Amino acid sequence: MIDDAALAGLKTQLDAAHRWPCLFMFKFIVPQEQVSRLLALLAPERHSSRASRGGKYLALTMEMEMRCSEEVCMLYQKASQVEGVIAL
Repeated sequence: MIDDAALAGLKTQLDAAHRWPCLFMFKFIVPQEQVSRLLALLAPERHSSRASRGGKYLALTMEMEMRCSEEVCMLYQKASQVEGVIAL
């Protein structure tokens, strides 16, 4: 899980850089065996993916309509539940 201080900093940065609501791009690197779990948790309408050179990981890009910075933070918290996921 992401700690409270990191979430507060992220929220501040998001509010300074975005006008809500907006289309927000998420990027994750996920172990192949965890891809379906991440997609089920986040339920993106659309996503694109690219396998790593060795095929062990998948880079996922998702664009989702977010209403506020809190919603973005909640999505990152959900993603952090998936073992091995890296948020970019």
